[in-house]
Amino acid sequence: MPAKTRVAKLRRPEFSDEALALFRQLEGVPERMRRDNDEFKAQDRRLHKLLGLWGPRLCTQVSVLDREEPSWVSSGRRPPEAIAEARQVHAVRLALLEAAAAYTISGSPGRPAPVSPEEHEETAPVGTGAA
Repeated sequence: MPAKTRVAKLRRPEFSDEALALFRQLEGVPERMRRDNDEFKAQDRRLHKLLGLWGPRLCTQVSVLDREEPSWVSSGRRPPEAIAEARQVHAVRLALLEAAAAYTISGSPGRPAPVSPEEHEETAPVGTGAA
């Protein structure tokens, strides 16, 4: 029997509804409310565990919620393994942003509608106590 000779195509990453909804929720939290908010930090840990990125999160202190790669990635001031993990986390962030932009109600129960910029102002961020 002949062996498969074609190269496998890279697949677009898939995220669970739970991970995508949590990412969208946390992404909407203003920067000033992220630093000292224990509830936000707990949800950040939960998100990274859902995405299978808990190890890189602990080792590099890089989050999928970071809007930019840390400056040490491009400067090479860290070991190559740390730089590779930071780039992996940032690539997952870009894929999450793409998936969140395409996330629509498609007849699937429990799928939230996309949040427009106007709606961000109306939604209560994590840790405010608003329900």
